[in-house]
Amino acid sequence: MSAKPARIVAIVVGFAMLLTESASATRLNLVSPNAPSLNAPMVRLPGHVLPALAKAERIKSAPDAGNQPLTLTLTLKRDDQAGFERYRNQLDDPHSPNFHHYLTQAQIAARFGPSQRSYDKVMAYLRTNGFTLVQGSSNHLTITVRGTRARAERAFHARITDFRLGKKTFYANRAEPAMPAAIAASVQAVTGLSNYAHPQPTHIAIFSTFCAVIVGYLSAMFGLDPNTAAGKACILSALAWCINSNSTAAGYGVLINAQLSCPPLQNLSTGTRSTMRN
Repeated sequence: MSAKPARIVAIVVGFAMLLTESASATRLNLVSPNAPSLNAPMVRLPGHVLPALAKAERIKSAPDAGNQPLTLTLTLKRDDQAGFERYRNQLDDPHSPNFHHYLTQAQIAARFGPSQRSYDKVMAYLRTNGFTLVQGSSNHLTITVRGTRARAERAFHARITDFRLGKKTFYANRAEPAMPAAIAASVQAVTGLSNYAHPQPTHIAIFSTFCAVIVGYLSAMFGLDPNTAAGKACILSALAWCINSNSTAAGYGVLINAQLSCPPLQNLSTGTRSTMRN
């Protein structure tokens, strides 16, 4: 082979290699930097399988059960739970330099977590699996999303099946939810994989009464006037936040699609009024 054809072959081969590398780089750039590896080890979160399933009868699901809409709430872990507990105990200790020195929600999140990075990482994983955001949180502790039953099964690697217990029919996850280790490390709990627990009217009444008393007391403390538009909006948003907090803690998930938008009470929900001393 002459020198000229050899140079042509070398150029063609080099150009082909460049195209291959460019295509490979393009594919890599399409992957979110927060997306876990496809080969990442999976970690299951304990405590999510209902004890009632041991006595329940499995029944056939509808053909379109996978399209059933689900609303899930994920509770995230604090990065420094022990430090947060110490801080919270110091608030009520008259001998502590942090006695009644409250932090804002943003300050608590920055100091004890969950961090913005953890929050974004979990949110990116949910979006990758087809979920849309319903409600976030400024303190990064909860993420409420909406998707379908099939997407929940895929995202959490747990089959959701229909059951009958007595006269009650419901769906529930048969296995503990699992996520890539890097995501699971930031998640405390997943609420909404089962509709076995429905908020009863009596429970809602209890939540509402309890919250009305608490919010009423705090409104008087901060001088909120329910006769003004601003005061009324502030109090109503605080009631919605309180009811949602109690409902989520009881395993019912979010009942009211509303965020806390009342500066005095919003700060008090995780503490404010001054900066914590070092």
